[in-house]
Amino acid sequence: MHSMNNYVVVKNENGEDIKIEVILNFRVEEYNKEYIAYTLNDDGTSESVAVFLSEIDPNTKRLLSIPVEQKDAVMEAYEGAKSLILEDEE
Repeated sequence: MHSMNNYVVVKNENGEDIKIEVILNFRVEEYNKEYIAYTLNDDGTSESVAVFLSEIDPNTKRLLSIPVEQKDAVMEAYEGAKSLILEDEE
């Protein structure tokens, strides 16, 4: 996996600024919401990197937790979006 160096500053749920690297943003029409897949503090030296998924408020750029009842649909949308990007890179 290559680094896109797409760093942005957003607010976490406590309202604190955090710097993240956005890997992928996608929308789930069923919920009419925007989501992002991102990493925290990846220095590029590790072979595996934790990827986080959050809803993002497009107005405030605040990361929001995904409600439990929406997690399966969001994961499915993420996997679908990720596979489309991987196909494009081939």
